[in-house]
Amino acid sequence: MELSERLKALRLEEHCTQKQIADRLNVTYQHYQRWEKGYRNPKKSNLEKLAKIFNVPVSYLLGETNVRSFSKLEQMLEQLPETHQRKALDYVKNICEQYKAEQASSDFYSYDVLNMLLLAGRGREIPKVANFGRTTVYWNKQIDYDVAMWIKGDSMMPAYSSGDVALIKKQTHADYAGQVCAVNYDGNTYIKKVYKQKTGLQLVSINKKHQDFFLSWSEKPWIVGKVIDSFTPIERYIEKLKD
Repeated sequence: MELSERLKALRLEEHCTQKQIADRLNVTYQHYQRWEKGYRNPKKSNLEKLAKIFNVPVSYLLGETNVRSFSKLEQMLEQLPETHQRKALDYVKNICEQYKAEQASSDFYSYDVLNMLLLAGRGREIPKVANFGRTTVYWNKQIDYDVAMWIKGDSMMPAYSSGDVALIKKQTHADYAGQVCAVNYDGNTYIKKVYKQKTGLQLVSINKKHQDFFLSWSEKPWIVGKVIDSFTPIERYIEKLKD
Protein backbone atom coordinates (compact mmCIF):
# COMPACT_ATOMS: atom_id res chain seq x y z
CA MET A 1 0.00 0.00 0.00
CA GLU A 2 1.28 3.47 -0.94
CA LEU A 3 1.91 6.24 1.58
CA SER A 4 -1.05 8.22 0.22
CA GLU A 5 -3.39 5.25 0.65
CA ARG A 6 -2.20 4.57 4.18
CA LEU A 7 -2.65 8.18 5.19
CA LYS A 8 -6.23 8.17 3.96
CA ALA A 9 -7.06 4.81 5.58
CA LEU A 10 -5.59 5.84 8.94
CA ARG A 11 -7.34 9.23 8.86
CA LEU A 12 -10.70 7.60 8.20
CA GLU A 13 -10.11 5.20 11.07
CA GLU A 14 -9.64 8.24 13.30
CA HIS A 15 -12.87 9.76 11.89
CA CYS A 16 -10.99 12.94 11.04
CA THR A 17 -11.18 15.30 8.10
CA GLN A 18 -8.14 16.29 6.08
CA LYS A 19 -8.31 19.78 7.61
CA GLN A 20 -8.32 18.40 11.15
CA ILE A 21 -5.14 16.42 10.47
CA ALA A 22 -3.59 19.40 8.71
CA ASP A 23 -4.33 21.62 11.71
CA ARG A 24 -2.67 19.15 14.07
CA LEU A 25 0.41 19.18 11.84
CA ASN A 26 0.34 22.96 11.54
CA VAL A 27 0.24 22.77 7.73
CA THR A 28 -2.38 23.99 5.25
CA TYR A 29 -5.30 21.82 4.22
CA GLN A 30 -4.08 21.92 0.59
CA HIS A 31 -0.63 20.81 1.66
CA TYR A 32 -1.97 17.74 3.43
CA GLN A 33 -4.38 16.99 0.57
CA ARG A 34 -1.43 16.68 -1.83
CA TRP A 35 0.03 13.92 0.40
CA GLU A 36 -3.17 11.90 0.35
CA LYS A 37 -3.47 12.27 -3.42
CA GLY A 38 0.15 11.16 -3.85
CA TYR A 39 1.28 14.39 -5.51
CA ARG A 40 3.93 15.00 -2.87
CA ASN A 41 5.47 13.22 0.10
CA PRO A 42 5.82 14.74 3.57
CA LYS A 43 9.24 15.62 4.92
CA LYS A 44 10.85 13.46 7.60
CA SER A 45 9.71 15.75 10.40
CA ASN A 46 6.09 15.61 9.21
CA LEU A 47 6.29 11.85 8.72
CA GLU A 48 7.31 11.50 12.36
CA LYS A 49 4.43 13.73 13.44
CA LEU A 50 1.97 11.72 11.35
CA ALA A 51 3.29 8.50 12.88
CA LYS A 52 2.59 9.90 16.36
CA ILE A 53 -0.88 11.10 15.41
CA PHE A 54 -1.88 7.69 14.02
CA ASN A 55 0.20 5.75 16.58
CA VAL A 56 2.04 3.70 13.97
CA PRO A 57 5.74 3.36 13.04
CA VAL A 58 7.08 5.53 10.23
CA SER A 59 8.00 2.29 8.46
CA TYR A 60 4.29 1.41 8.36
CA LEU A 61 3.40 4.75 6.78
CA LEU A 62 6.06 4.22 4.11
CA GLY A 63 4.81 0.71 3.34
CA GLU A 64 8.06 -0.90 4.50
CA THR A 65 6.18 -3.10 6.95
CA ASN A 66 2.63 -4.19 7.64
CA VAL A 67 3.24 -4.17 11.40
CA ARG A 68 1.43 -1.06 12.57
CA SER A 69 1.66 -1.27 16.36
CA PHE A 70 4.59 0.08 18.34
CA SER A 71 6.43 -2.47 20.44
CA LYS A 72 6.97 -1.78 24.12
CA LEU A 73 10.61 -1.06 23.37
CA GLU A 74 9.70 1.53 20.74
CA GLN A 75 7.19 3.12 23.08
CA MET A 76 9.84 3.45 25.79
CA LEU A 77 12.36 4.86 23.32
CA GLU A 78 9.85 7.48 22.22
CA GLN A 79 9.74 8.79 25.78
CA LEU A 80 13.51 9.30 25.99
CA PRO A 81 15.56 12.28 24.78
CA GLU A 82 17.76 11.66 21.76
CA THR A 83 20.99 11.19 23.75
CA HIS A 84 19.40 8.49 25.88
CA GLN A 85 17.85 6.88 22.81
CA ARG A 86 21.34 6.45 21.35
CA LYS A 87 22.60 4.79 24.53
CA ALA A 88 19.62 2.45 24.59
CA LEU A 89 20.10 1.55 20.91
CA ASP A 90 23.82 0.85 21.48
CA TYR A 91 22.89 -1.49 24.31
CA VAL A 92 20.31 -3.30 22.17
CA LYS A 93 22.86 -3.52 19.34
CA ASN A 94 25.31 -5.30 21.66
CA ILE A 95 22.61 -7.78 22.68
CA CYS A 96 21.84 -8.45 19.00
CA GLU A 97 25.54 -9.08 18.29
CA GLN A 98 25.77 -11.54 21.17
CA TYR A 99 22.66 -13.30 19.91
CA LYS A 100 24.11 -13.56 16.39
CA ALA A 101 27.32 -15.00 17.82
CA GLU A 102 25.39 -17.55 19.88
CA GLN A 103 23.31 -18.54 16.86
CA ALA A 104 26.45 -18.88 14.76
CA SER A 105 28.27 -21.00 17.34
CA SER A 106 25.30 -23.35 17.63
CA ASP A 107 25.81 -24.28 13.96
CA PHE A 108 29.51 -25.07 14.41
CA TYR A 109 31.41 -28.12 15.61
CA SER A 110 33.93 -27.96 18.45
CA TYR A 111 37.63 -28.80 18.10
CA ASP A 112 40.17 -29.17 20.92
CA VAL A 113 43.39 -27.55 19.79
CA LEU A 114 46.67 -28.35 21.54
CA ASN A 115 48.30 -25.10 22.61
CA MET A 116 51.68 -26.78 22.11
CA LEU A 117 52.65 -30.16 20.67
CA LEU A 118 55.90 -31.36 22.25
CA LEU A 119 56.75 -34.96 21.49
CA ALA A 120 59.97 -36.90 21.69
CA GLY A 121 60.89 -40.25 20.20
CA ARG A 122 59.65 -41.85 17.02
CA GLY A 123 56.41 -43.77 17.38
CA ARG A 124 55.52 -42.31 20.75
CA GLU A 125 51.75 -42.12 21.18
CA ILE A 126 50.11 -38.78 21.87
CA PRO A 127 48.68 -39.00 25.40
CA LYS A 128 44.91 -38.81 25.73
CA VAL A 129 45.21 -36.30 28.55
CA ALA A 130 48.04 -33.99 27.57
CA ASN A 131 49.55 -31.34 29.83
CA PHE A 132 50.11 -28.92 26.99
CA GLY A 133 46.82 -27.11 27.48
CA ARG A 134 43.93 -27.08 25.06
CA THR A 135 41.72 -24.42 23.53
CA THR A 136 38.24 -25.25 22.27
CA VAL A 137 37.39 -23.58 18.96
CA TYR A 138 34.58 -23.99 16.43
CA TRP A 139 34.16 -24.61 12.71
CA ASN A 140 31.18 -25.23 10.44
CA LYS A 141 32.46 -28.59 9.20
CA GLN A 142 32.82 -31.88 11.05
CA ILE A 143 36.11 -33.58 10.17
CA ASP A 144 37.49 -36.86 11.51
CA TYR A 145 40.93 -35.99 12.89
CA ASP A 146 43.41 -37.15 15.55
CA VAL A 147 45.29 -33.97 16.45
CA ALA A 148 44.48 -30.27 16.10
CA MET A 149 47.28 -27.74 16.43
CA TRP A 150 47.81 -24.04 15.84
CA ILE A 151 49.56 -22.85 12.72
CA LYS A 152 52.30 -20.41 13.66
CA GLY A 153 54.24 -18.17 11.33
CA ASP A 154 53.86 -17.47 7.61
CA SER A 155 56.08 -20.20 6.16
CA MET A 156 53.07 -22.05 4.71
CA MET A 157 51.28 -19.00 3.36
CA PRO A 158 49.07 -18.58 1.43
CA ALA A 159 47.66 -22.09 1.84
CA TYR A 160 47.92 -22.11 5.65
CA SER A 161 47.60 -18.89 7.65
CA SER A 162 49.15 -18.13 11.01
CA GLY A 163 46.52 -18.36 13.75
CA ASP A 164 44.47 -20.94 11.89
CA VAL A 165 44.03 -24.53 13.06
CA ALA A 166 45.55 -27.54 11.30
CA LEU A 167 43.73 -30.88 11.54
CA ILE A 168 46.06 -33.86 11.50
CA LYS A 169 45.41 -37.55 10.87
CA LYS A 170 48.06 -39.72 12.54
CA GLN A 171 50.35 -41.74 10.31
CA THR A 172 54.12 -42.31 10.28
CA HIS A 173 54.71 -41.62 6.60
CA ALA A 174 53.74 -39.29 3.78
CA ASP A 175 51.45 -40.75 1.11
CA TYR A 176 53.29 -38.90 -1.64
CA ALA A 177 56.24 -36.57 -2.12
CA GLY A 178 55.36 -33.01 -1.12
CA GLN A 179 52.41 -33.93 1.10
CA VAL A 180 51.82 -31.44 3.93
CA CYS A 181 52.49 -33.14 7.23
CA ALA A 182 53.18 -32.34 10.87
CA VAL A 183 56.76 -33.35 11.64
CA ASN A 184 58.22 -33.56 15.13
CA TYR A 185 61.88 -32.81 15.61
CA ASP A 186 63.88 -31.94 18.72
CA GLY A 187 60.73 -31.41 20.80
CA ASN A 188 59.03 -29.10 18.28
CA THR A 189 56.40 -29.82 15.65
CA TYR A 190 56.49 -28.22 12.21
CA ILE A 191 53.91 -28.18 9.43
CA LYS A 192 55.76 -28.55 6.13
CA LYS A 193 55.70 -30.21 2.75
CA VAL A 194 57.61 -33.47 3.24
CA TYR A 195 59.97 -35.19 0.81
CA LYS A 196 61.39 -38.51 1.97
CA GLN A 197 64.97 -39.23 0.97
CA LYS A 198 67.33 -42.10 1.71
CA THR A 199 69.19 -40.16 4.36
CA GLY A 200 66.32 -38.23 5.93
CA LEU A 201 63.44 -35.81 5.36
CA GLN A 202 63.46 -32.63 3.32
CA LEU A 203 61.02 -30.09 4.80
CA VAL A 204 59.83 -27.46 2.33
CA SER A 205 57.88 -24.25 2.96
CA ILE A 206 55.19 -22.98 0.59
CA ASN A 207 56.27 -19.39 1.23
CA LYS A 208 59.47 -19.06 -0.77
CA LYS A 209 60.78 -16.40 1.61
CA HIS A 210 61.56 -19.23 4.01
CA GLN A 211 64.45 -21.59 3.46
CA ASP A 212 63.91 -25.33 3.28
CA PHE A 213 65.76 -27.56 5.71
CA PHE A 214 66.88 -31.17 5.88
CA LEU A 215 66.60 -33.57 8.81
CA SER A 216 68.75 -36.67 8.75
CA TRP A 217 67.43 -39.92 10.15
CA SER A 218 70.07 -39.66 12.88
CA GLU A 219 68.22 -36.59 14.17
CA LYS A 220 65.15 -38.79 14.62
CA PRO A 221 62.48 -36.73 12.87
CA TRP A 222 59.00 -38.19 13.28
CA ILE A 223 56.01 -37.66 11.02
CA VAL A 224 53.11 -37.12 13.42
CA GLY A 225 50.59 -37.29 10.59
CA LYS A 226 49.27 -35.69 7.44
CA VAL A 227 47.40 -32.36 7.48
CA ILE A 228 43.93 -33.19 6.21
CA ASP A 229 42.41 -29.73 6.56
CA SER A 230 42.75 -26.31 8.18
CA PHE A 231 40.32 -23.59 9.20
CA THR A 232 39.88 -20.18 10.76
CA PRO A 233 38.24 -20.51 14.21
CA ILE A 234 34.76 -19.11 14.62
CA GLU A 235 36.00 -16.30 16.91
CA ARG A 236 37.24 -14.49 13.80
CA TYR A 237 33.82 -14.85 12.19
CA ILE A 238 32.22 -13.39 15.29
CA GLU A 239 34.54 -10.39 15.09
CA LYS A 240 33.42 -9.87 11.48
CA LEU A 241 29.81 -9.91 12.60
CA LYS A 242 30.57 -7.09 15.01
CA ASP A 243 32.14 -4.91 12.30
